[in-house]
This record gives sequence, structure tokens and C-alpha cells, in this order.
Amino acid sequence: MRTLLILFFLQLSLWASIGSVMAMRGSAELKRSNGLIKLENAMEIESADTIITHEKSRVQVMLLDSTVITIGENSEFRFDEFAYDGTKESKASM
Repeated sequence: MRTLLILFFLQLSLWASIGSVMAMRGSAELKRSNGLIKLENAMEIESADTIITHEKSRVQVMLLDSTVITIGENSEFRFDEFAYDGTKESKASM
């Protein structure tokens, strides 16, 4: 039973929000394992998400640790891994 609880919480942390879209100009898409969706302001970002921007577009994302990432036009930016707990054990891979 304990193993099942650990696996459940691990799964939740893998799909938990790591930040959100704070501002955007133009058009962009969010690529997730279930396909492409139109990116919108205030949308939550998860690990393994990819933001795809188009011509004359820009997206700003704020991560849970208050890092702000600006993604310019005609770009693909993938959030591979993000773990933030306020210690030196925190890590990010993008």
C-alpha cells in the first residue's frame, strides 16, 4: 500500500504545474503528449511541455521560483525538467 501511495504522489508531481504564461503577443501553441493546443495567457505550464511561437510572436513564462523566460518569434522551447523546493537540490533542464 505504501508503494502505491508513493507512486501516486510521484505521478502527481510529474504533471504538476511548473509555472504559467504571464504575457504573450501574437500566436503560439503548447505541445503536450496529447497533441497541440492554442496557448493562452495564464495557461499553466508542465514539465515536458513545448511552447511553439510563430512569426511576430513572443511569450513570457514565469516559473514557480520566479524565473521569467521570454521566448521569441519562430521558436520552440521545451521544459524538460523542473524541480523547485527552495534548496540547492532544485534543478531545471530546458
